[in-house]
Amino acid sequence: MAFRFFKLLALAVVFSLPLRGEGPAATERGLFELTRSPCLEVDFVQRSFFGSSVETYEGTLIKRGNLVRVVYRTEPPFRVVYDGRTVELGYAGERPQRFKPEDYPNPVLTVLLNLDRLERVFFAEGCVREGAVLRCSLRPGDEGVEPYLKRVEVTLERGRPLEVLAEGEEYGRVEFKVLRWNDRCPSEGF
Repeated sequence: MAFRFFKLLALAVVFSLPLRGEGPAATERGLFELTRSPCLEVDFVQRSFFGSSVETYEGTLIKRGNLVRVVYRTEPPFRVVYDGRTVELGYAGERPQRFKPEDYPNPVLTVLLNLDRLERVFFAEGCVREGAVLRCSLRPGDEGVEPYLKRVEVTLERGRPLEVLAEGEEYGRVEFKVLRWNDRCPSEGF
């Protein structure tokens, strides 16, 4: 059942970040100097740390316009589909669960659904350039969630996120590492 996936989203209480809303750009040109494309395909690894346990998941995010689909390589595959209004999630072969993002805000969906536009939901507090890599400390654009976050960091190369870390005061952290970034329209069907 889809509730098994809530282990992935277990940090939702800690990281109640908005899926929508506009945080200001971190610089005049924006922190993430990406060429905006109507399409995006990203392979990633997600590590969720909760207490002493660590769970690692691999997945692919495919975005076309306002539609976003994330497929985790679990057995059976776990899918998340966002149409701009509702999220549908569940394991393949099972009935998916539907909800509005504002009814169940969480860090996993916030990062994944805004991966190519993190400046919409975060402010940059400070950045350090290390060669071609830029490391930035971030905070949520919505002040109501700041008490739940201890640290948010992003590592960028050529304006593209390589790693995103979100850590809470008491409940653990979630890390994303981008393995492949393709901003051309995927050849596969959506």
